[in-house]
Amino acid sequence: MFTKTLKHSKKLTGYILLIAIALVLSSVMMFGHIFPLDSIFKGHKPYDPGIMVWNLYTVNEAVKTGAQLFHTNMIFYPNGTSLGNHTLGIGYFPLTFFVDMISGGSPLYPVYALNLCILCCFAGLFLFSYLTLTELGYKPLESAAPAIAFSFCNFLTLHSFALNLIGAFVLPLTAYLALRFYKTKSFGYGLALSFSLGGMIYFTEFSFFVFISSVLLLIVLLVFPAQRSLILNFIRSIKMTHIVFFGCVTLGIMFPYLFAWFSAESAKPLAIERVAYSANFIDFVLPREHNHFFYAKLFGGIYSFLTNTLTTEESFIGYPLILFSVIALLVGDRSRIKTPCIMAFVFFVLSLGPKLKLLNGVTEIPMPYSLFESLPFFSQFRTPVRLIVFGMFFLMIASAEGISVVVNKLRHKAGGLAGTIIICFFIFWTVAEVYPGTPSKEPVSQSIIDLHNKVLGPVINLPIVFRDGHALLLQIFHRKPMATGDVSRFSQDTLTHFKTLKDMFAEMPDNLCSRLENYGYKTAIISQELPESASQTVQKCNLQIIDISTKTFKN
Repeated sequence: MFTKTLKHSKKLTGYILLIAIALVLSSVMMFGHIFPLDSIFKGHKPYDPGIMVWNLYTVNEAVKTGAQLFHTNMIFYPNGTSLGNHTLGIGYFPLTFFVDMISGGSPLYPVYALNLCILCCFAGLFLFSYLTLTELGYKPLESAAPAIAFSFCNFLTLHSFALNLIGAFVLPLTAYLALRFYKTKSFGYGLALSFSLGGMIYFTEFSFFVFISSVLLLIVLLVFPAQRSLILNFIRSIKMTHIVFFGCVTLGIMFPYLFAWFSAESAKPLAIERVAYSANFIDFVLPREHNHFFYAKLFGGIYSFLTNTLTTEESFIGYPLILFSVIALLVGDRSRIKTPCIMAFVFFVLSLGPKLKLLNGVTEIPMPYSLFESLPFFSQFRTPVRLIVFGMFFLMIASAEGISVVVNKLRHKAGGLAGTIIICFFIFWTVAEVYPGTPSKEPVSQSIIDLHNKVLGPVINLPIVFRDGHALLLQIFHRKPMATGDVSRFSQDTLTHFKTLKDMFAEMPDNLCSRLENYGYKTAIISQELPESASQTVQKCNLQIIDISTKTFKN
């Protein structure tokens, strides 16, 4: 009894230490993305950081007040809009609520929460990636470099503020729980896996592709006789009642979100968007100068040949991952890596989108992704490049096999110390390669914070901007309904509402003031300099004017 208790105590201590390491590593790697906690990202068009802060605020306030989660009149007022097809990030509510409480309800609590969510997501990415690799049988040091390479890869660090993307920690989390369930056949791990599969939809839009990758992985495993036998034996060992129960738990957790999703209507993205937001093959192997300072001088002369219009610049895989994956294919245990290599290849190809990009040109060569464009959900998905995350995850596993092969051979010939030194070298190389540097951030200005005490009623933000994430940031402080806003997917009614507002200010009709009054707007917030004609007309309207473009307030 004592021995068993001691064993559990050591295991718990190990997990606590690993969590601490993950938090410290993420704090160091992402320091400029997280701190100061009262700072917000700037310079993004459209202003997605504003959407993320607004999501955290909206969910927290809706839960506290009992308001609807999947519909709001606070944006695109007075019509409002459905949030059923919007990536709200409901799963981050507990952390946001905690920050709200400990900050004493500070107006800045959603900003604090966003920055802390970044820390937790990257810590989760590393923690669960590392645990997945060790669960697959790779030694702790052998697992470190591949886990770091995936967790802090180019795509994720460049989207560090996008909680719907860095919520990708659910991928290694689900993989780890699936492996534990497979090994132990424990009801507890099966239930935990069900909660992970059901709950991930509230964190990230990658959840759909986790299910797709799971089905694809199962198909690939069943193709090979040895693995097919293991999978079938595992399925037979689980009680059918347990399988049904786990499925019901998963679907039960997902149901509110799925009901909202299928109840909402949204316009399909333009086909050109799937081409624009797809990966360029050259970016798999070419690190960009402004994203990878470690390689800036080495590749400086190449960048002048590439434009920024046809490449997403976020698709760099990383040389350690590529190198050790190639080594694994050449001299590793192919029975262990053939499945992850196939899966990585499939997702890298899908990330290339419907048409192949070659250097600075889009060809007419159709890619496999084009076969899925008309399918449900795929038709709403406009960014194939995001699938690189799944390719990176499976390549991480192949890379760990490559490192294991190299280290074992080196230890056999030169001793254990040589193996440890080479592992440390590759950890250092990986950290240097993926270190993201400091993004452009700034503290929220006092003029924005002061909006809480200035705004009198429903707001029209000027100039009228499509996908106005900055207006969403302003709203968490003034807390009044407003004419514009931004959501992941627009309904046709919302697009019509926006066009009406845009046309009104483009044409500047004589009855502009009366039309604004009919909509119920009481305050105009000017965040950028307006054309002289528009400025003079708005000044004549019966509106409170708040001009934060010049940091002045007028009644």
